[in-house]
Amino acid sequence: MSSSKDLHDAYFGEQHITTIEPPTGWRMLDFREIWAYRELFWVLASRDVKVRYRQTVLGAAKLLLETGVHPGSLKDMVSSPGGTSITGVAALEEGGIRTTFITAVERATLRSRELGRGPA
Repeated sequence: MSSSKDLHDAYFGEQHITTIEPPTGWRMLDFREIWAYRELFWVLASRDVKVRYRQTVLGAAKLLLETGVHPGSLKDMVSSPGGTSITGVAALEEGGIRTTFITAVERATLRSRELGRGPA
């Protein structure tokens, strides 16, 4: 009875080398293949967005903790006048985001206290 190594050597030979190379030239997009893997694309793209979002939030929090500077002063330090960041912050403030955050924290605090009291 032959071993699997003997069968492999008999079929491929002793010095079998597999080479993988990229295709040459232009290749048209296969939209059927893209459609088939659409969920994978969505997962990878959303994962990338989540990682970038988390890193942004963590970086801002670390900057606040390490410097001890007021958040408004940090905003002024990292935003250029008339730039894209400050324009976005202005739009958030016009929409009342500061008030919304304060209200959200207050409500969560009250609910936490209610839940901490236990059943009546």
